[in-house]
Amino acid sequence: MSSGAHHYREAERLAAMAHHYTYGDGVDPVRGRALATEALTHATLAAAAAAAARITPDDVDPGTWAEWRRAIDDSTAHPEQIAAREYTDAG
Repeated sequence: MSSGAHHYREAERLAAMAHHYTYGDGVDPVRGRALATEALTHATLAAAAAAAARITPDDVDPGTWAEWRRAIDDSTAHPEQIAAREYTDAG
């Protein structure tokens, strides 16, 4: 699972690659369109993550609140990265 920020960065990277393959030196329209589609998918996931981050318990059915928190909580998405960051921050 990736965070919204990760999806945003990946969308930017893929969009730049799509532009290169569509208009740049490495013209390959099929690959450019495939990369553009993948970039759009990541951009959509980034937008969904940003919207989900604003959800409060009052916005959803009480039975699904815990599921939403787990889905948008980046610390549960990559626990090993969070643990490493906490260890490094602790000194």
